[in-house]
Amino acid sequence: MYDLNQLEKNVITWRKVRGLDQSTSKDAFMKTAEEFGEIAQALNKQNDELLMDAIGDTLVCLVGLAASKNMTLGECLHYAYEEIKDRKGMLKDGLFVKYSDLSRADQIELDKKLNNEE
Repeated sequence: MYDLNQLEKNVITWRKVRGLDQSTSKDAFMKTAEEFGEIAQALNKQNDELLMDAIGDTLVCLVGLAASKNMTLGECLHYAYEEIKDRKGMLKDGLFVKYSDLSRADQIELDKKLNNEE
């Protein structure tokens, strides 16, 4: 198993040695967006090796973006999880739709399903 905290520290050190810590948040975001495109290419090619590389490269860029704002990925993930942990919703056409954005019929269906789980 990998220690994500240590890997994040390794990436931050790697960035500093190469002077990448001098890039702006906008620069870091633009590089992240480029890597998202590589994820799409890997998915389109159905190439899991390219996908792993592209996801990893994206994470490296996100480490840089977070670090440029004195944040860590762990802090960002914790913040996001706290926002979503109690969120209700359902998958519609392959995408998660928040409860408040569902039709009334879908809300009733989801309420029934959630009540049966309790």
